[in-house]
This record gives sequence, structure tokens and C-alpha cells, in this order.
Amino acid sequence: MTDMDKRLLGIKVKELRKKRGLTQSALAGDVITRNMLSSIENGTAMPSIETRSHLADVLLVDAAYFLSAEEDLAFFEKKACIDKIYRAYEAHNYAACIKIISSLTATDNELDYILCESYFEVGKECVLSGSLLSATKHLSTALKHAAATKIDTHHIELKIPLYLAVAKNIQSPLLELEPQKYSDQLVDTADYEFFKYLTMDFDYQFSTPSYRLHMDAKKMIGERNYTEATKLLISAVEFSKSDKYNAYAIFTLYSDLELCYKQLYNFERAYYYSNKRMTLLEGFKI
Repeated sequence: MTDMDKRLLGIKVKELRKKRGLTQSALAGDVITRNMLSSIENGTAMPSIETRSHLADVLLVDAAYFLSAEEDLAFFEKKACIDKIYRAYEAHNYAACIKIISSLTATDNELDYILCESYFEVGKECVLSGSLLSATKHLSTALKHAAATKIDTHHIELKIPLYLAVAKNIQSPLLELEPQKYSDQLVDTADYEFFKYLTMDFDYQFSTPSYRLHMDAKKMIGERNYTEATKLLISAVEFSKSDKYNAYAIFTLYSDLELCYKQLYNFERAYYYSNKRMTLLEGFKI
């Protein structure tokens, strides 16, 4: 290796170390001395294969980058991380996908597609858990990556408005949604039942017990049979503890229980559910 090659390698190591926000001691670790790293960065020492492998692992880049005459850092970063990204993706660990890809210098069609789906899934989970500000941020970011990739993301973009509507206005999400615009296209997705619940389709055959009981209670409320509606709503709340947690469902169940108890002149219980609803509402601001 020529002196010029050593200098280029040293420049690459130093620039990448600074980009990652690492000190020389942090990069050296227990594998090499700080003095040796300093010599490598100054272009006066040639790292061994083992040392290059260590530097590459810490700096999140393929070791071939240090010996390449090309400056395409993004290519070598992706090469080093793509296996980790796909392992996380296949395990549905979408937060890990976001973390790994966000550490890279740039994205491409493939990475933007993975980010689109990952941000959607994390955003959806935030909606269901009640972290609505975080949900809005993640879902909006999913749309940005959908626009950045040439890979078809229509099946993901189709579902984003559903959860974004809840994130933006959990008290009246239908004001944020245009159901007829895309409802037919949602039929074959796993999110269709939630869509039907959100739009209060009384004729739909719900498989989720809490959804089914809630729709039955809604019918009773429409018939002003508040006593029976209350029983169904309480059962729905109990079932919701065993169903996958859904902050919107819990919130609306509490709202309807408050309404029913007011109509039954049981203001103590109405106040109880009003407090529970308001506590949830306050907790959504994250």
C-alpha cells in the first residue's frame, strides 16, 4: 500500500469517526491503542485486517470502504448494515429498522420503502397505545418516505389516513377522514375491522369482542335503552383488557359510559367515567 493509500484510509477513518461523534479512545476501545489509532488517522500506519474489521464494526461501515478508491460512503454503510436491517424487518422490529437506517448517510429506494413501512407500523402502535403526538410524527414521516421511494407503497399509504385521523383528533376522527375515498380498497387489509369500528358500521360482523359489544351498545343508545347499553359497555371494557389494547376504543367506551350514566341520572358514575376519559385525554399528549 502506498503512502497516498495510507493517507486516504486515515482521512476516511478520521472523518467517519467525527461523523459518528466518537473520540479516539471510544473508537480504539480495547482492541488497539489510542496512539495506534492516531497514527492510522495521520496516515503513518497501516491497520491490520483485524483492526480494519474492528474500525468498520464501530463506525458502521463495510471494511472494504477503507481500501476503496471511491468515496461512496452510503454504499459501504448500507453494505455493512443491510443484513441487520433485514433481520430486524423480518422480526417486525420496526423501531430497530428506523434506528439503524437513520444512522446511515443516505437512503435509496429500498431503504426508503423499509422506512415507510417501519414508520407506519411504529406510528400505528403509537395510536393504539395512546401516544398521539408521536403517532402523528411517525405517520407523517412514513408519507415522506413513501414519496421518496419508487417502490409501490400504495398499500401502506392507504392505511395511514385511518390512523392519522385518530392521532390528530381522537374525539372526532371522522372529521379528519374521508371514508368513501378509500374504504373499498381497505377490504383485504388487516386494518379493515378497525376502519369499520371507527366508522361505526353496525352491520359489520366484528371478530373483536369489545368492538362487537360496543356496536351493540351504540344501537341501544340510539334506542334510548341506556340501562342495557351500560351493561354492554361495561362488558366491552372488560373484554378490551384481553383484546389488543386500543386507546381509541377505551376512550370512546368511557365517553359512552359517561353519556349513559348521565341519562340514567347516576351522576356519580358519570363523573367517574368523565375523570377516566379526561385522564386518558391528558395522557395522549405524548
